[in-house]
Amino acid sequence: MAKVRIKKHWPLFVLMLLGVLIVSLLFKANRFSFSKLGTGALTLKEGGVALKEIQLFEDDPRKPFNWKLEAKEVNVEKDGQIIRFNDYFMCFRSNNHGEFSIKGIKGHYSKGNREFVLEGKVTLIGNQGERATLEDLIFKEGEGIIKGEKGVVVSNGNVSLEGEKLLIDINTNKLKLFSRVVMKIKDGKYGT
Repeated sequence: MAKVRIKKHWPLFVLMLLGVLIVSLLFKANRFSFSKLGTGALTLKEGGVALKEIQLFEDDPRKPFNWKLEAKEVNVEKDGQIIRFNDYFMCFRSNNHGEFSIKGIKGHYSKGNREFVLEGKVTLIGNQGERATLEDLIFKEGEGIIKGEKGVVVSNGNVSLEGEKLLIDINTNKLKLFSRVVMKIKDGKYGT
């Protein structure tokens, strides 16, 4: 009787084992740490593993940035190369380049490319209070490059700059705005 049930449900059994294997490999590699995992927070899906209300850490000292991701939902694809997340807040930290945060609705991280692709409205917050709000952002973690292609507004205090494209080179601490850049000064005051 037991053999018949295993034969009938073997794909589900294999997916469960694969999900457990992926999560255990993530822990053993000390690449990611999960916290706030409660009952019902882990769900096995056909394409991988889904986690709800979690924090995910990348703290590999060999990487240029350490990061922490807090998200309502994270999906790890079964090959472990793509991590998708929704309703998130991320904090990036580097000994060489300081820290910054990103807040948004939807995105994914490609481990192979070491690239974050963030979709929809994204807010980038620098460690000195400067902000950039834009639609869609790509952060090439390995290169230290942040790109935005739509509706960029960069502000710091009373001054804001609006443009269509954004390029930030974290290695040189340079920010570039492109295409129809407009500067706005609140209350007619300029200064820091």
